[in-house]
Amino acid sequence: MFAEFLNWIDLIWVPIAFFVVAKPHRWYAVAFILSCLMVMRMQYELIAEWGFGTEGFPNMLLDSPPYLRGVVVYSLVFVLYLLLSHYSRKTAPVIYMAASISIFFVAFVFSFIIMSL
Repeated sequence: MFAEFLNWIDLIWVPIAFFVVAKPHRWYAVAFILSCLMVMRMQYELIAEWGFGTEGFPNMLLDSPPYLRGVVVYSLVFVLYLLLSHYSRKTAPVIYMAASISIFFVAFVFSFIIMSL
């Protein structure tokens, strides 16, 4: 039961993003978080299917399973994203959406590299 709960612990970022981000940007932030979580799970399935990421480097974060590495990388991205969102309250929603898409692709590439090592 507890192990199943840990598989979905990263969903805690959705309400945090909803309440931290300014009102005109809330739904963009929630969509960003949900899409990142969905992509992380698809990345994990792809990496597990290919057989990468099972050994990693010893005595580091990379010694952990790829799913945990993905959760850590995306959590760091979420913290940075929410910090940037907090300081860009008066940004136009279109600019905010464009920045969210850019950060999404950076997080995707960075997490794929970390998860496959």
